[in-house]
Amino acid sequence: MKENIHLEIVYPDSIERVWRALTDPAFLSQWLMPADFEPRIGFRYALKSGSQEITGVVLECDGKSRLVYTWEDGESDQPSIVAWNLSPEDGGTRLTLDHSELPLAKLSFSIEAEVNWKSAVTYLGSIMSGHGRPPVPIVYCIDEVLIPVLERAGFRQPELSEAVC
Repeated sequence: MKENIHLEIVYPDSIERVWRALTDPAFLSQWLMPADFEPRIGFRYALKSGSQEITGVVLECDGKSRLVYTWEDGESDQPSIVAWNLSPEDGGTRLTLDHSELPLAKLSFSIEAEVNWKSAVTYLGSIMSGHGRPPVPIVYCIDEVLIPVLERAGFRQPELSEAVC
């Protein structure tokens, strides 16, 4: 059995601008991780931050509203799938993110992935609005189960302080 993450957010920006944020390496590096990325089917991308690396292959790209790629972060034997869909919404853009094929056996991984994606799309909105990165730490609840999870690749921002509950 696999776990899925589904998020939707509306930005007051054009589809073209949100598309650029999802596909331009310089823009990706601002809100996600430093990126080697091209929105081209078959392109093998890499996101790297320190020793953390996420790689994958672009599976679908229509050039304006749908982008799908594999997500290999070393957490599972099989890559998961990240799909972005953009649609017009009241003068802005509705962004839908589906991250599927997450291993259900690693519940702590799924919880962390959802929190990190929510943080990432929040950072994206803040950067597009010109406000930069919000000064909000990512919070982890540490116990024996989650300590190994904290060492895995993800969206943690080293320049932000991390609170522990």
